[in-house]
Amino acid sequence: MSLLLLHQPHLSIDLLELNIIKNIWHVENKYYSANVQASIHSTLALSEVHWDDIAAVVIIFDTSLPIDDLDESLECINNYSDSIQVKLAVGFGESNQSKNSVSNQSLLSDLDSDLDSHFIARQVEFIDPNSSDQGGLSRVHDSLSTVMWDGMQMTDNSGENSGDTSVKDTSKNTMKPSKVIAQSDNPFDDDFDDILSDPSDPLNTSQDDLSHLLSKLNTISAKVRSIDNIHERHSLAEFFADDLASYLKSDQEDEIN
Repeated sequence: MSLLLLHQPHLSIDLLELNIIKNIWHVENKYYSANVQASIHSTLALSEVHWDDIAAVVIIFDTSLPIDDLDESLECINNYSDSIQVKLAVGFGESNQSKNSVSNQSLLSDLDSDLDSHFIARQVEFIDPNSSDQGGLSRVHDSLSTVMWDGMQMTDNSGENSGDTSVKDTSKNTMKPSKVIAQSDNPFDDDFDDILSDPSDPLNTSQDDLSHLLSKLNTISAKVRSIDNIHERHSLAEFFADDLASYLKSDQEDEIN
């Protein structure tokens, strides 16, 4: 499986700030590392793309140009939507470079809302690289990290906190979903509950199976991306991430103690 990076001709892939060297994206976080094959193509050269092996795609586009310029790219992505696990569109341009005045902020908010709606209708997540609410470019890395890439190697954090003498938070995550998730009217509540609280699930008894963990994340990611309301989608993703992070932290503290 590979990562596809599509860019409009005048924009560089370097804008994403990913660690790509000789068409290899090296992803590394506190849980795993992997070398991912990356293919880079212009949105004007889609015929050169080998779509069958694509697991994730990121489109880099200019927000000051007509969004219709991406129609062909989005159509190709849609044709292979079943096999592409992560679909992102990152917008750069004059529209997100000047945010000083109140009027500019209002216009930018309207533009982002329109872009959100446009891409959501095509099952693609729009990311504003300057949005603190979304996490900016970190959101790109985080989304791509949910894919179960070939050749993943688990990161050894066994001695990470061996010399840490600071006071730790002794509260333990009970594996119950956040109140916001539990009280929402979202139709996927039961799915969140099952993944976070099923005592028979291997996710709740061992963190050794990284593939199983990422599979769960992919399931949640797909469900979150299918929510039409962009604000609700971001909120649910954020709260689920908080719950999972809290659980992993507690689990690591248990092992150390």
